[in-house]
Amino acid sequence: EVRRLVLGDGPMRKAWERYAADLRLGTEVSFRGYVGDEEKVRLLNGSSVLVFPSTVEGFVLVVLEAFACGKPVVASDVEPLTDLVQEGLNGYLADPGDPREWGRKIADLLLHPARAEEMGRNGRAMVRSKYSVASSVDGLVEMYRAVRAGRS
Repeated sequence: EVRRLVLGDGPMRKAWERYAADLRLGTEVSFRGYVGDEEKVRLLNGSSVLVFPSTVEGFVLVVLEAFACGKPVVASDVEPLTDLVQEGLNGYLADPGDPREWGRKIADLLLHPARAEEMGRNGRAMVRSKYSVASSVDGLVEMYRAVRAGRS
């Protein structure tokens, strides 16, 4: 009863589609490509978990968006994902080369919805405390104060 939805038109999309076809996954995996912000939020809100296997990313906005929607994240155990996903607190980190580990961690969240919900709440709290407009403004004000104090 698990539906898998892959969003985005990144450079690996065609390879992943071929891989899914080779495994004869048929309708078990749906590739949607690019979706707008409203649709992305709707899909995140309707999901149980965000799975983010990428190993080469800059700032990972979609992880913060999932947290803002109260969803736990299973992500690759690489930077900068390790700066956002805190193992067991707001999601899980998995070895990019170990599909069994990914499966165990995703299954844990699907089989234990209360745990997943708690991790989602923790992720949302982290976004509110570190990435809200108010916290960004506070950080900017502190930076200006430090610069000004250094010049005095």
